[in-house]
Amino acid sequence: MRPRTPLISVRVGLWSWILALALTVGLLGQAQNAYAKPPEEAQVLAKQAFEFYNKGDWTLAITLYRKAFALSRQAEFLFGAARAEQKSGDLESARRDYEFVRDMLPSSDPVYAKTLASLADLAKAAAAKAEAGKVATAPAPLAVVAPPPPAPAKVEPAKMEPPKKESANAEAAKPDAPKSVVVVPPAVAPRPSGPVAEVAAPVAATDGAWKKPAGWTGVAVGGALVVTGVILMGVASSSQTTLNGNKNPDTGHYDPAKITLADAQSQQSGINGKFTAGWVLIGLGAAAGGVGTWFLATAPSAPRLTLAPGGFLVDGRF
Repeated sequence: MRPRTPLISVRVGLWSWILALALTVGLLGQAQNAYAKPPEEAQVLAKQAFEFYNKGDWTLAITLYRKAFALSRQAEFLFGAARAEQKSGDLESARRDYEFVRDMLPSSDPVYAKTLASLADLAKAAAAKAEAGKVATAPAPLAVVAPPPPAPAKVEPAKMEPPKKESANAEAAKPDAPKSVVVVPPAVAPRPSGPVAEVAAPVAATDGAWKKPAGWTGVAVGGALVVTGVILMGVASSSQTTLNGNKNPDTGHYDPAKITLADAQSQQSGINGKFTAGWVLIGLGAAAGGVGTWFLATAPSAPRLTLAPGGFLVDGRF
């Protein structure tokens, strides 16, 4: 009779994955709401920013343009900040702001065409800079040296050996006729009679013996991945809360006095990457745990060797 497989380890493994996934459902990002103010104050800030732009004070121009954009959400103010960033040499920030303006406006807006032209200028400047770097770092050509000619091979004359003569003793040692050989069969022990006796003897491992250690390994690795994913998402959620603390409570946008828009976008990108990595680790852990649990459920039981009349009987699940 085949023994029943215990299901306790299988149920514990499945419930552990369900509990780990349920703990991560509450770790979500927070949405933000924008509240616009009257544009008069924004117009005043934009006018001051334009004056500093003409004077070449790019830092103050960028700060005032960003404040005006935060109050009014008008794309032309962010476009002015991007122009000041391009003049100051911060091409990466300028590119991000130009792309933000491009995504805000319809193609019929005049600022949209200026934004595309500015992005094209940045792309040309980046290509020229990359080409100049390649020319400056190009290695010098290596001199080609012809290999020396191979040395001539030496040819030695073949040695001739005289034929060997068989001695008289060797001729005498040759058998005249084949001899007969008598083969005695081995003795066969009589088969035991009587009741069947169980013998505790080791037997060879079956093909499925690897499933049990592989199953426990999958459960352990899956658990580690799930825990790591949960910790990573917790860190990302904490970072998101800290980043949201840099927003202006009246406007709902990032306060330029606390953090620049470029830094905020960079931190937000890192936080989103942590959330994504956390979900991926949790999914991989759940998959590894499920495979390990399946291996444990289908692993063969230990076989038993029984001595019976006429031979051995192996009882077990293979």
